[in-house]
Amino acid sequence: GIVGLGRFGTALAKELAKAGADLLVLDHDEEKVRELREYTDNAILTVTPQPDSVLRVQMLISKVDDSNRAAFQKLPEQELPRFEREGFVLVEWGGTDLGTGKTA
Repeated sequence: GIVGLGRFGTALAKELAKAGADLLVLDHDEEKVRELREYTDNAILTVTPQPDSVLRVQMLISKVDDSNRAAFQKLPEQELPRFEREGFVLVEWGGTDLGTGKTA
């Protein structure tokens, strides 16, 4: 999964999809998620009561070697926006080892 669909996240999603990876993308802008539906499995989070602030973090672990180094080097630098907590806050953390498919 990819958290944040700025330039980096969008480019990474498309590259991983081309490589045959199953994807889950997350962004606070639901329209950005919809734009990538052809590349992803969509995970809509439903929480009651609705949180005031949501932070979803999905870490991807991938071996970089000569077979994929060029693709990773072409990706734009990742931009991490500051997260402002307000009111009821939902934080979700997860990770996937792309080599084994194991999740945490």
